[in-house]
Amino acid sequence: MQGIDISSWQRGIDLERVPCDFVIVKSTEGTTYVDPCCDGFVQQAISLGKLWGFYHYVTGGYPENEADFWVSQTSDYFRAGIPCVDWESGGNHAWGDTDYLRRFVQRVIDKTGVRPLVYASAAAFPWGVCKELGCGAWVAQYASNNATGYQDSPWNEDAYGCVIRQYSSAGRLAGYNGNLDLDKAYITAEQWHEFANPGGDHKEEDMDASDVNDIWAFTNGGESQTVYRNLIDNNVRLQALEYAVGDRSGANGDMYTNVIDTNVRIQEVQATLAALSAAVQALATSKGADPDAIAQEVKDAVAQKLSEIKLSVSTEAAPVAEKAESDAS
Repeated sequence: MQGIDISSWQRGIDLERVPCDFVIVKSTEGTTYVDPCCDGFVQQAISLGKLWGFYHYVTGGYPENEADFWVSQTSDYFRAGIPCVDWESGGNHAWGDTDYLRRFVQRVIDKTGVRPLVYASAAAFPWGVCKELGCGAWVAQYASNNATGYQDSPWNEDAYGCVIRQYSSAGRLAGYNGNLDLDKAYITAEQWHEFANPGGDHKEEDMDASDVNDIWAFTNGGESQTVYRNLIDNNVRLQALEYAVGDRSGANGDMYTNVIDTNVRIQEVQATLAALSAAVQALATSKGADPDAIAQEVKDAVAQKLSEIKLSVSTEAAPVAEKAESDAS
């Protein structure tokens, strides 16, 4: 699919006149800026039935605060459009500190249950962060700064796998008298919705992890993918419970601690599976065996064990209800 990404720099653009399968809109920057054109662009894209996404421009500071600002300002967008993180050098005080990016993205995942795409230049792309957190890649790389229309085969597109490739900032399309960023998406419309709302009501047969930059990280479809999604869903429910508990003293404090401990264990399981997959590949190769066959056997065994895991948090509702009534009074 072919599309564009825009911001208030393209104020006045009419998405009904400009040909595009999708549009990605700038939403926020840092911890104070909201793009004034964002919601207008998003609402027009929705009314036209176009696929859409939204992005936050990272500026540095404190990653959790910056992530919280983005989520708070775009809460209605999550699980509707694809969230994207814009990681580049201009105006970014955290540039070069990929741990900042990792913490920012992890915070977004923890609060929303959605793994954003990460946008960056091919020359400095944070592949390690994407691999660790299971995020898709939106890679920027231009052959030149010459004006161009949509390209079916952008320069150097086979050099790496990605979900979206931005191949020009000098795009010229009918319906708009100015330069546009041009993007090619290597996914279907159904897969686009899956990125936006993982585990939502979509056709599973249309999903292929290899086609979407191995978005499920160390899983590869089938039962393993289902188990992984269940872990993410449990993680989201635990986060919701964490906020619902509120009071961290007494019995509620014990439950809060249990929620956090369980959340950490889920992340440990995810990291362990990722490491295990890599180890199996290396060991099988060194022994001359078929890595894929052995890896599949291990995945099946792990999936069977994970399917037996049951997470539960119990407490008496009366004390919590009584406290809420007391606070209200």
